[in-house]
Formats: sequence, C-alpha cells, structure tokens
Amino acid sequence: REIRAPYPGPGRAQYAVQRAQGKGRTVTATKQAAWTETAEQTFSAILEGTPIQIGIAERVEFDLGQNEVTATSRTTDTPAGAIVLLPGTINALAGTINNL
Repeated sequence: REIRAPYPGPGRAQYAVQRAQGKGRTVTATKQAAWTETAEQTFSAILEGTPIQIGIAERVEFDLGQNEVTATSRTTDTPAGAIVLLPGTINALAGTINNL
C-alpha cells in the first residue's frame, strides 16, 4: 500500500528499508590488481545470465603473490540502458534526458 506523505512513519519506513536491503545479490569477483581498489568505491560486474550488477565495494582483499584483488559487494540488477552506466556525470551530458 502506497502512502503519499513526506514520511510514512517509523514502522513503514523501517519495513521499506529492510525490504530494499533484502534485494539484489552478493557478488565476489577477482581480477588483476590495479592497486587502486578500495572499499566504498563503485563496484560493477557483468555476470553470465544476469543484468549488469552495480553496487559499492564492501570488502577488498589483495593477493600480493598472484597480483590479484578480490572485491565483495551487495549489488542490484541494472538495465543496460540505465543512466548510471553512462560515462562521466549527469551534469556533463549534452542535451536533455530525453535525448540520451
């Protein structure tokens, strides 16, 4: 049930947050290290059979011997045409959003 109010109240707000946190996937991926990877940076992955995965890196581990980095993130499905996947910032885009 949708409530059109600035703040739906503590019970409904808590439910909405908990429900949103339950969606998505936990993705762990390993790649060659660039040595600039950090926790809290944008994480994106392309997995076979799923839409593009976007999230924030929660955990980053370096393997010095193998020159690899493993990152873990809670991700959400992102459609291929989503604005978040465009390079740069939205302010740098030319024209209007209808022209993208």
